[in-house]
Amino acid sequence: MAFALFGNHRARKYAGNALIIHALGGIHEVYFPYVLKHPQLLVSVICGGVTGTFTFSMMHVGLRADPSPGSIITILMLTPSGWHNYIGVIAGILSSTLVSFSITAAWLAWIAPKYRHQQVDAQAVSTSNHVIVTGDAGMGSPSMGARILHDKLRRAGHNEFALTSEPINRLKNTTNATIFVRHDYLERVQAIAPDAHAIISINNYLNTPEYDHFVSEQNDLAKALGSLE
Repeated sequence: MAFALFGNHRARKYAGNALIIHALGGIHEVYFPYVLKHPQLLVSVICGGVTGTFTFSMMHVGLRADPSPGSIITILMLTPSGWHNYIGVIAGILSSTLVSFSITAAWLAWIAPKYRHQQVDAQAVSTSNHVIVTGDAGMGSPSMGARILHDKLRRAGHNEFALTSEPINRLKNTTNATIFVRHDYLERVQAIAPDAHAIISINNYLNTPEYDHFVSEQNDLAKALGSLE
């Protein structure tokens, strides 16, 4: 609900459907990506769960059996008869929802934008150190290639680079970035990222000499800069 109101455009687009599947379908796994994208929101999930359990305990209510799937419809069907039970169960659900919604909304509306702004500012200081390994959407090899290059740079003592793996159709912040891409997609990336520092064509994401050449160039550059100091 918080993502549907305060999330970015992409999150708002899908959060409504996820809310319906979660509440009416009882498929709780649909909210996992939203929480895992912002691990800080584990606090809102925990606080919401604790609040609901506390409310159920204070009002001495519960269900006749475990609801499966855990939809609001199943929960109400398994609530023992009597207005006190229905009021208690609904109160627990609403209080839990209110707490988790409030914490998540506060994060999305006020804290997260400042956090992202700080990240953007930090990247802007050294955009030339941004390295992207890109490929077609859904491919796992670019992310593995980014990890391989990251390890090579780290072993060589170059910790100043920010390495990311992004699908071609979602490339962003390419100004002065060095981009590695398979030769099949070279022209496509050149059209999307004309402001890149360099676009390097490779034949294999997992085993390519271009990674070693790039690391070697950084070693030579570091030596040259050290001799000038």
